[in-house]
Amino acid sequence: MRLYNQAEAYKQMPSEILRLETPWGAWQVNEITLMIGRRMERNVSEGKDAADGLMNLKNTIRRGYKSLKGLVTKKVNINPDGTW
Repeated sequence: MRLYNQAEAYKQMPSEILRLETPWGAWQVNEITLMIGRRMERNVSEGKDAADGLMNLKNTIRRGYKSLKGLVTKKVNINPDGTW
């Protein structure tokens, strides 16, 4: 939530604040920060405990991650001239 608040206050992506370099890692941090931040804001606006339901969110995220494990990645060599 602290990262979400900083990103909102400074008008930056969470991955920019953390200076993440890989696009995939940056996307994951941005996505999870948004999901948790929005969930907590909604809980507070509905008069619930801010952390209410975060365990369900954790399980949803875990299921989504497990579905990505089957993806195949291939390593490639990048030549000095930029071709691969």
